[in-house]
Amino acid sequence: MNYVLFGDKRSGAFAVECALSEAGAPYEFRSVSLEANEQRSPEYLAINPSGKIPALKLPEGPVIPESLALLLIIAERYPEANLLPRAGSVERAQCLRWLAFMASEVYPMVEISDYPERFAMEKTEVLKANP
Repeated sequence: MNYVLFGDKRSGAFAVECALSEAGAPYEFRSVSLEANEQRSPEYLAINPSGKIPALKLPEGPVIPESLALLLIIAERYPEANLLPRAGSVERAQCLRWLAFMASEVYPMVEISDYPERFAMEKTEVLKANP
């Protein structure tokens, strides 16, 4: 059975797709358009109630979101691909630190930069809230 990666351009799906390819994992890519807000569609929410992309449907069934989790899952399932340094090594600790930093600090800023309308009120809303 294959993995199914749900994602869009300009999303964290790129890193997950790279890891799947590098590992030689069989997968299919299904586009979920952020521009069309498809991640909030009833069809996608039935697959992934969190509405997040990327999300990876594992061969055994569950759908898992969050880029960092997906990268770690792939690295663990395909250790021969050497996607992570050796367990317990200083290099592994540094790698995990950077993965966590990217997921928690950098990625949220990219989202704000790409989609500022999600985080700011329209001028008319501001005027209504602060007469």
